[in-house]
Amino acid sequence: MQNSYINQVDMDPSDLLKSEIPEYITQYIDQLRRDSNAGGLSNVEIEGRLGYFNKATKRFIPGVSERYYNEMKAALLKAYNTRTQTNSRRYVKKQMLDVFYNNKVRVSVDETTGKVLKDSRTNKITGVIVKTKEKGKTLDYNMKNHYSLRIGISREVLLEDKKKRSDAENYVKVTEALVDTIDRIKRIHEGARVKIKNGTYLKLLLECCSNNHDQNHDPFLKFAKSQDNRLIPSNIVNQVQWVIEDMSCVSSLDRRLIRFHDGKKFEPQQNLKDYNQRFYRIISLAGAFHDLPNYGYFPIPYGAYTGIIHIDNIETLSKYKKLTLHKNPDFQPINFRRKNRTTFILKDGLAKHVVDMSITRYSEQGLENLEDCAPTYEIEYDYNGKDSGSNKHAEFLKGIQALLYSTSPSSTRTNNNNNKKKSKKRKSGASNDDSKPKKSRKGY
Repeated sequence: MQNSYINQVDMDPSDLLKSEIPEYITQYIDQLRRDSNAGGLSNVEIEGRLGYFNKATKRFIPGVSERYYNEMKAALLKAYNTRTQTNSRRYVKKQMLDVFYNNKVRVSVDETTGKVLKDSRTNKITGVIVKTKEKGKTLDYNMKNHYSLRIGISREVLLEDKKKRSDAENYVKVTEALVDTIDRIKRIHEGARVKIKNGTYLKLLLECCSNNHDQNHDPFLKFAKSQDNRLIPSNIVNQVQWVIEDMSCVSSLDRRLIRFHDGKKFEPQQNLKDYNQRFYRIISLAGAFHDLPNYGYFPIPYGAYTGIIHIDNIETLSKYKKLTLHKNPDFQPINFRRKNRTTFILKDGLAKHVVDMSITRYSEQGLENLEDCAPTYEIEYDYNGKDSGSNKHAEFLKGIQALLYSTSPSSTRTNNNNNKKKSKKRKSGASNDDSKPKKSRKGY
C-alpha cells in the first residue's frame, strides 16, 4: 500500500466511505496499535483538515474562507445551544498560545491565564509535548468543487513521559516568562509598535518629515496641512504603525536586545521640554494608508513622518515584550501561534471525536508580532483511533463528510468577488467625522 502525496482524481465528498480511505485508516491504526514501544494508541491523533494545494509547490495549505468558517461555526453553535449539553457533547472556547522550540517541542499556554496547560486531576504538564508525524501515513485528496482534504496521523507525547518532569518544568518556566506582560509605558520605551487612542489626534511635525521637501506630491502631508493645527485623527493615524522616536532599546536581527541607556532609568536624549510635559515624538513605520481622504491607498517608507502626542494617548499594539536571544538554544523559540479555538466535542469516552475550529495567526518574530499576522480559518476533525465494532472508524469519515463538507464554498467565492467589485466603486475617504477638523482639539 502506497501513500500518494496528492490523489489527482477528484473525489466527491459523498464518496468518502466508498473510497479506499477506510481500508487505509484501518491498516494504519492496526500498525500503530501493535507498536507498544511507542505507546500503542495512547498518544495517537488522527485529523482530517480542509485546505487547498498550492499549484506550483504541491504543498498543502490548511484553511478555508472566512465566510465558510463562520457559516459552519454558526450552524454548530445553533445545534449545540438548542439542546442540553453533556460532558460527552459540549463545546469549549479557548484562546491558546503555542510556542515552538527545537527538538519538536511545543508548549501550549492558556492566554487568558498566562499559564502552561496542566491536568488538574493528574498534575501532568499536558502543555509541553513532543509531536511527531507518522511517516507514510498521510492521505491527500482533491474534492470536486470543494476544499481539498488531508488526513494525517501523528503522536503527541508528554515531554515529562518521554524524558523527565524537570525537563518539562524548565520549558514551563521559560515559556511563562515569555508571556509575562510588562508595564505599558515600559513597553513603549522599549520600542513596542504603537497606535494612538481612538478619538485622539496626532500633531504632525512637518519640519521632521522625511518627505517634507516633496509636500506637493505627498497626499498625507497635503491632508495634514488641511487640518487645524495639523492635527490628524486616530482613524487616519492608525492605518500605519508607529514607534517612539527615542526608544531605550532595539532587537537585532539575531534577537539580541541592544540597550541605548545602559540599563538606567529611561531618559530621552532630545526634546526634553516636550518629554518633561509627557509629550512624546513618534515616527511612522513602513506600511500603507489604505483609506487616505481624497486619495485612497498610499504606501510609505520607514520614518516618513513624525508626530507628537501625550503619553496617556499612546497604546501598544501588543501586551507582550520583545523577544530576546536565550543563552540555551534548546529554549530559543522558533515560531509562535495563537489560536482562538472553539472545540465541539462529539464523543468523549474511550473513543474521542471532536471538531476544532480555529482562527490562527502564525509568527516567526515573536509574540508581539502576532497582532499583525493575517488570520487563517482552520477546520479539522480529530479522532483518537479507538472506535470499536464491525464498522471501525467509519464514524470518523461520516463526521468529516457530514460536518466539514456541510456546504459548498462556491457561493463564498462568488460573494467575495462581488464584495471586491463593490469596494472598488466606493469613493475613498474617511469613514467618520473624525476626518473633519473641529475648532478645539485637546486630545493629542
